[in-house]
Amino acid sequence: MKALILVGGESLPRLSTLGRTLPFLEMASHSSHIDKAPPLIRVPTGFGTRLRPLTFSKPKPLVEFANKHMILHQIEALAKVGVKDIILAVNYQPDVMVEAMHKVEEQFGVTIHFSIEPEPLGTAGPLALARAILEKDSEPFFVLNSDVICEFPFEGLLAFHRSHGCEGTLMTTRVQDPSKFGVILTKPGTTQIARFVEKPTEWVGDHINAGIYIFSTKILNRIANRPMSIEKDVFPFMARDGELHTIPLQGFWADVGQPKDFLIGTGLYLNSLAAHESPELAKGPHIVGNVLIHETAVIGEGCRIGPDVTIGPGAKVGNGVRLSKCVLMKNAVVKDFAWVNRSIIGWYSTVGKWARLDNTTVLGEDVHVADEVFVNGGSVLPHKNRMASRVQHSLSATEVDMKAVARLVAECQRMTDAAETVAEEVRRSITQNTNCLSQLRILSKQIEDSSLELQLISGQHSVSVAPEAIVVD
Repeated sequence: MKALILVGGESLPRLSTLGRTLPFLEMASHSSHIDKAPPLIRVPTGFGTRLRPLTFSKPKPLVEFANKHMILHQIEALAKVGVKDIILAVNYQPDVMVEAMHKVEEQFGVTIHFSIEPEPLGTAGPLALARAILEKDSEPFFVLNSDVICEFPFEGLLAFHRSHGCEGTLMTTRVQDPSKFGVILTKPGTTQIARFVEKPTEWVGDHINAGIYIFSTKILNRIANRPMSIEKDVFPFMARDGELHTIPLQGFWADVGQPKDFLIGTGLYLNSLAAHESPELAKGPHIVGNVLIHETAVIGEGCRIGPDVTIGPGAKVGNGVRLSKCVLMKNAVVKDFAWVNRSIIGWYSTVGKWARLDNTTVLGEDVHVADEVFVNGGSVLPHKNRMASRVQHSLSATEVDMKAVARLVAECQRMTDAAETVAEEVRRSITQNTNCLSQLRILSKQIEDSSLELQLISGQHSVSVAPEAIVVD
């Protein structure tokens, strides 16, 4: 069994097999690691721009998610279902990927090859590039988006695909706001896909593409050796021909390709570990909710950690630190009494004493935030340790001195109190004016009544005026 992982990036028209480089078709004909039943996985990623500044230091598949390279979650799941050969279609930092995959081969007992694209081929083109290998036999193959994290139910997906016998099966997941995605509609009472509705403006459904597929080799007849989108150039025609089915994904699902979603996905992954009663989760009086702490990390006294926190190898957390919904990468340091919420701290980075990070702040590799600095939604480029003061100035739009914060809070409180005083005066004035208005209304009514009475009297009697007196008949 084998697999193909598309990593994306630079344009280098060769294929390497962990140290060897040769034309793609030559590798396909000479490799001795191809079995007769090859599921394929293709994990598409590009330059990783959405996950910067972390991807300035390493390719996105090598960024740690829950203390494990993102790509290892997929490779581990593949190895469990018997995949032995994995082809990585790479054009971004290929040397880094090659070096990292040496250990992966040994760890999971797989053979990893690299297909370096002459140009980015989209989400379908790489299948045509790998056609010589895929058509070695008629067995179906997996296709997987590398940004996706879930429980990877490959065995169930394979069984379902074989049961209907058509060209392809894709997994779906439900979302609360389908207007941001392409919605999948099936024919009534079946699993056969009828059509796709891209970013609907009105309700049509809430099932979207989960980025996990399995195909028969017949799909290769639909794909040319050029840049193509499998979602736009292939799937609609498969659906038209009745060759595409869908199965709902059970359990959690997350696209972790950008910082906000990376943090949300971390929480979902940790919830899944808790549901399976994983012994990996940390325990203790200082732990709140689901927390994953590497065994080599050091935690100080009086800390409160969680929920949804992962702490990487060699990380150090000082005394009295508060961590919530955040990720600390390898050898990150958070000093005493710092507060980190909804943020990612990159490799070898430091957060100073009494500092605060919040609102999806991301520190790249080797960044040092000074003491008593508040970083709110900042994104800091790697290697700012030599210029700590400039790091503070570069974040001037989102950071303030903690003493200045205290002064601003006091000033805001004073202004709030003054506003309350003015509001009370206005309320009293309104009450007084209301009372005056009521009195005026009463007096007006009395005047009106008196005027009416005077008219009645005038109609019943004649009035004459004498020089000496008024005489009424």
